[in-house]
Amino acid sequence: MVYVLGEVNKPGGYILNSTGAVTVLQVVAAAGGPTHLAAVGRARMLRRTPNGLQESPVPLKALLRGKTADIPVLPEDILFVPSSRTKDLVAASSMVASTTATAAIYRVFWTIA
Repeated sequence: MVYVLGEVNKPGGYILNSTGAVTVLQVVAAAGGPTHLAAVGRARMLRRTPNGLQESPVPLKALLRGKTADIPVLPEDILFVPSSRTKDLVAASSMVASTTATAAIYRVFWTIA
């Protein structure tokens, strides 16, 4: 079992195949790929080692573009794809603008009626 958390379409645990030969791209694909809010350039892998939990960067952006070799995952690895603060702010401001426009239209409609 490997885990994919964060800004992917279907976060969760994924069972390795019988050979155990699974890569980051295969796990990300099984998780439905990154969401539009994902900060793919800041993805991290957490791996349990004899010395404790080891965190390492995963060049997910380069992997998705075919610019680097795929990375094998091991049982119990956790791939974390964080959200982009900038994309979060843009999405939130778009929602506020949409809500404000809707409220203005609603007010004009009731003023006319």
